[in-house]
Amino acid sequence: FWCRLGNMENFNNTLSLIATIASAIAGAYAARAAYLSANSALEAQKSAGDAELRALLRELSSASSRVVVEESRIQIVGNDVKRAYRTLAMHTGNSTNSNLALYVAETDKKMITATELAKDAALFSGGAKSLRLSPLEEIERVLSRQIEALHIVQGIRDELTREHLSLESDIRDNKPAIQ
Repeated sequence: FWCRLGNMENFNNTLSLIATIASAIAGAYAARAAYLSANSALEAQKSAGDAELRALLRELSSASSRVVVEESRIQIVGNDVKRAYRTLAMHTGNSTNSNLALYVAETDKKMITATELAKDAALFSGGAKSLRLSPLEEIERVLSRQIEALHIVQGIRDELTREHLSLESDIRDNKPAIQ
């Protein structure tokens, strides 16, 4: 009977050892799975951050390009406005009037403002590659500045366009707008 009991103890110890080894192996697989899962989560987070960065850079590039395009339009409309002022002054006989110089100077000032904003925007209009390694906060700050510049140049263009249309109407009607 005692022999059997000793064998039983060895059998239990062996079973316990096998269970311990199986548990250790399962634990190792679980640790590996957790590691791989954490790695996947980090890669997904990095991928999401990269996607956000690309979207911000694309938006920045688009806004900056639009500022540059608006500036080109402003130069055209601004020159049309100055030409219309001169034409109107000649039609009314006021070509030496100081108000003409003032109106032309105001138009030039608007055109210069647009040019300065476009110079800054041109730095970021080709994909904003210079900011690719910058923190998101910096990219967002530059994007906000370019969106603001876009609103400014659109306002300048709208104002010059209205002014040009009004001057052209005055020229057609022979109204002396320059006093």
